[in-house]
This record gives sequence, structure tokens and C-alpha cells, in this order.
Amino acid sequence: MGTFGEQDGLWSCKIPMRGPVSESNEHPEDQEPEESPHAGELDHDDFEDDDLDDLDAFGVDGVVAQMTGEEPAAPKKRSRPVWVSAVVVLACFYPLISMWGDFRFWLRSSEAEPLGDSAALFQPGTAAPDLADRYVSVEGTPDVQWATVLTKKSGAKVTYLRVLEGGGQLFAAVPRPEGDAGKTPEYPSGFTGRVTRLGDAGAFDWIARLYAQEGVTQLYDVSGQTVADAVSAGDASLTMKSQDGRSVVAEPADTIRLVARPQDARVLLGVESFPSAKAAEAAVAELGYPYAALGRGRTDLRRYVVRVPEAARDDARKALLAKIDGAVDDSDPKEGVSVFPLSATYTSAAGEISLEGAELVFPYGDNTTAPGYQVEDGKLVEAKLDDGRMRIPVTAVHAARVEKPVFVDPDGYLIEVGVEPSSQLKWGILWLLVLGLAFTNAVVLYGSLRRRAV
Repeated sequence: MGTFGEQDGLWSCKIPMRGPVSESNEHPEDQEPEESPHAGELDHDDFEDDDLDDLDAFGVDGVVAQMTGEEPAAPKKRSRPVWVSAVVVLACFYPLISMWGDFRFWLRSSEAEPLGDSAALFQPGTAAPDLADRYVSVEGTPDVQWATVLTKKSGAKVTYLRVLEGGGQLFAAVPRPEGDAGKTPEYPSGFTGRVTRLGDAGAFDWIARLYAQEGVTQLYDVSGQTVADAVSAGDASLTMKSQDGRSVVAEPADTIRLVARPQDARVLLGVESFPSAKAAEAAVAELGYPYAALGRGRTDLRRYVVRVPEAARDDARKALLAKIDGAVDDSDPKEGVSVFPLSATYTSAAGEISLEGAELVFPYGDNTTAPGYQVEDGKLVEAKLDDGRMRIPVTAVHAARVEKPVFVDPDGYLIEVGVEPSSQLKWGILWLLVLGLAFTNAVVLYGSLRRRAV
């Protein structure tokens, strides 16, 4: 380390130099140094350990103060770079956001919220309630036809059920007990557990693809008069009430299936009881009602369509049985007489059905069922379509059904049956630890930026 001295009012500083001492750099006033076996050699370790360490610790001002005999300033304390704190804070955002649902569910009460019937929660045309990350108990009807069993990575098997009242907005994941393989599964009508967003479930893509490929539909049975009343309202969507009390909104693209039972009856005569086709037709003609022969579609029966009122059909059957000689074996379809109501089923898009007078009118389209019969010259002939449109009297509609395709809504909900708030303890603690880490680094970052601003 250099030393200061004063001579004749002037200050001078003597600093060790690299290389040996010579006449060119020796001060004339100084005493000659003692000879050393290592004279002229520089101790690099001492230079780095003493001089550079002091300079790094105290700075230039500190070294000068030390050389003049003053008290050097305290060594500077190294601080962590600002960017490190910034990176830590940013890295904490993802786990805080992704685990927020687990933390919120962990804070829930250990007693499930009773929400009652799921039909009251999911009304057509209304927004579904916010059920995410709640511990609830819901009642509903499981769609056992499309129950799907998936195996998790852990090997546990889970049955995914659609709750009918929720349409495509409510599903349930029911764990299957071990050892139930080969047994007839039992499906609950009540579901208690954690509710999560359906789109966040690992099985969502698989379930959505299954329902889309299989064309799964939700069925609602209604009456013909209900369809007529909904059409007469003039709305694009048909709002109706099903026969079991459920509300249904048929969108224009939804399918409505109409089962018509006109005043005609199907008459079947066994070929052994009526071996002669001519005699069989004569017996039908004697009934006095318009009729049409359908041909031999089956070799054991002679088939006719007769416009006989429903109240007179039993008498018509007795009259035909009277034409048969001998006993009749009712268990043999080749013998005897059968009279059945004539039913015909037609389908149409809900948006294409109109009401004209007392008739439902819709395009015949892809229907293959005969459009019915009409009387011409005292006989029944196949009815002719009016500009490709089918007409069915409302009173002739025996039954109607709305078929709505099931859309698996990613914004819907999945009830994880058996999952309780206490099961999320480790996730709740982990979330708090990450929050503490983010808060600490945020404080350090704020302090560093503030000091720099000053």
C-alpha cells in the first residue's frame, strides 16, 4: 500500500512499482532499501489479495481515505440484480392462476351445498348458474345409454354420465369401486362432489368427439296440439312443454318427429283362412268402406287399408271372421283376421313446420313413408302432395317428439363425485407458498426500483 509524506510544505506519495528499484525511479531523499534475495520481484498474489480486494471493497475514495489515515467508508454490500426479482414474480403468475381454483375449493365448507333438482338449474333459454369450484349436491337423471367408462393414468376407472336435465351442460364423473369388473353397474340419481368447468376436464375432448360422432340426441315427447300452439306463436324457436313437464326450446334446425294416425285401419287376412285373393277382396268390399289393396308384401298375409272409423273396427273384424269356415288358430298368423290402426311417421325441421287452418304443413323432403290416402271414386288411393308439402290434421297427430342434438358445452360443468375440500390441502398450502414467494420478490423489486429513481 502507498504512503504519504510531507516535505517543505509539499505532499508526496510513495507507491510500490512493478519491476526492480533503479536510479531512475528512486527518490533521492529516501534511504536505500535493504538488500533482499528476492529484490526486484513482484508478489502478484499480494498485489491481488491486498490492493484489488481493498479497491473492490472500499472503492477509490475508501482506499485514498485509508492511505491518508482517515476511517474508510463501510464496504459496499452487493445487491441481487433487479431482473432476477422481476423474473421470479412473473414466473409465479402461472401457478397462482392455474391453482386458484384448487385454493378456492379448499376454502369451501366441508358440507355440500344442496342445489336440489338439476332441472331447476338448467332452464332452456336461460344462462346456467356459476357452479365452478363449489362443493355441491345435485339430483338428476343419469343418461345410462351413453355412460362411458375411462381409465385414468393411475389405473382408476371413472364412469362419465350425462345428467339429462342439464342437456349438454352437466356431466358427472363417478369413480367405479375396485373389483366391480363384470358386475352390472349401478347409476346414482344424486351427485355430491366438486364442480369444475367441463372444458378443463381431461376427458372433455374424448366425450365431445363421442357425442358428435354418434349423433346423440335429447328426446322430448310432446303432443300434436303443443306443436301447433308453438308454431302459431310465430317465433323462430318453438318453446314447448314436454309431457313429463320439462321445458324444451326447439331450434329451427332441430328435428320434430310426428306420428300420424289417420282414420284408416290396416286389415290383415291370413292366407289359409282366405286362400282366394278374389274372395278376400270381396269380403273386404262387403264392409262398405273405401279400401285399397297393398299387395302381397308377406306370403302369409293379405293386406288392405280400409277407411273404417275407430268405433266400427271391432264390428268389421267380426264380419270378416264370419267369412271363415271352421275354427281359427289365433296363434298362427296365416289364420284369422287382424285390424290395427294405421300409423305413419314423418320428420321435419322445426323451422319448416307451418300451421294452415287445422293442419300442420311441412316439406315431404327425405321421408319415405307414404303420404297417406285419399278417396277417389269410392276407393282409397295414395294421396298426392301439394307442391311437395305434407299435410297432417292436428287431430290426426297421435304423438310428437322433439329431437335435439346434444352439444357438449365446454362452459358446462362436471361434478367430480366424492371429491371434498379437504382433499385439496396440499394444493392450498402450495398456493400460499407461491403467493409468499411472489410477494417477497415484488417488495424487493419495488425497493430496488425506488432507490434507482432517487
